[in-house]
Amino acid sequence: MATLTISLRRVPLVGKKRGAFLTLGVFIVGVVLLAQASFIFENARQSEDIVVALASIDRIYEIDTSLQQSVQKIFFERSGISISMTNGSVAFLENMPNTAASGFNASMKSLESFVEETLPDVNISSQLATSQLPLSVSSLDINYTHSAYGGNDILVKPQQQNFIGYRVVIVLNQNVTGCQTDMESPGSLNFSYFITGPNGNACESSSTIQWGEESEIGVNGEDLKIEIEDGTLSIVFDEPTLSGTVNTTILASVPPTASISLPPAYTTIFQNATGARKESSVALMRLPS
Repeated sequence: MATLTISLRRVPLVGKKRGAFLTLGVFIVGVVLLAQASFIFENARQSEDIVVALASIDRIYEIDTSLQQSVQKIFFERSGISISMTNGSVAFLENMPNTAASGFNASMKSLESFVEETLPDVNISSQLATSQLPLSVSSLDINYTHSAYGGNDILVKPQQQNFIGYRVVIVLNQNVTGCQTDMESPGSLNFSYFITGPNGNACESSSTIQWGEESEIGVNGEDLKIEIEDGTLSIVFDEPTLSGTVNTTILASVPPTASISLPPAYTTIFQNATGARKESSVALMRLPS
């Protein structure tokens, strides 16, 4: 009887190992490529967001600059107020009553309506400017304003005693026939005034007065009244037929960064797409360099 002998021979695994390594290598390369693609896509998306944001900022800057220039033009051409500034003083020249107020207010309202109809992202707050026209002297925290712009008074309101004093020069349409004074002096605030009319008669004085007390001047009875109390200067034309040119000068050491501006948040620009927002006052004049 024949015997069947079966011999088992070991099969080499080299080919199988190579196949497994090749599959693993392809998988790793795929993962790396996928990660790189995701990284590139995310960078591209972020770059696109940055480009959009920068474009939005540029657009806001362009709108803000254009609005500033438009308001500056209206102020200097229509307000009836001239302003000047040196390193030793800030001066305002205004005819009282200011008959230019109606034209200025109409121009400001027209600008506001046009801008907000054309640019929905822009809001202009002209109510305070047209009602009182407050002019803020930055760095000194002093406001030159009115109870009612176009009315019969001028108010200068400091927030603190950080200036030297006032000089007031008024040229009236009527002769000066009398001048009564009640001055609380001497003091720490310099105050000088010169008031005259067509025939050259004048009342004038220069002194120091007390900051916390009330000092008064009455011209032609009380047709024209000038008062200073707690540093606030008030000039009131009480006689309806009386008018004049008023030059009000604030004497101070004016810092290089000082400017004269309309109120803060005069314009607000907001873009919904990016959430960018800018609030601005309107700088009318800066200290010459």
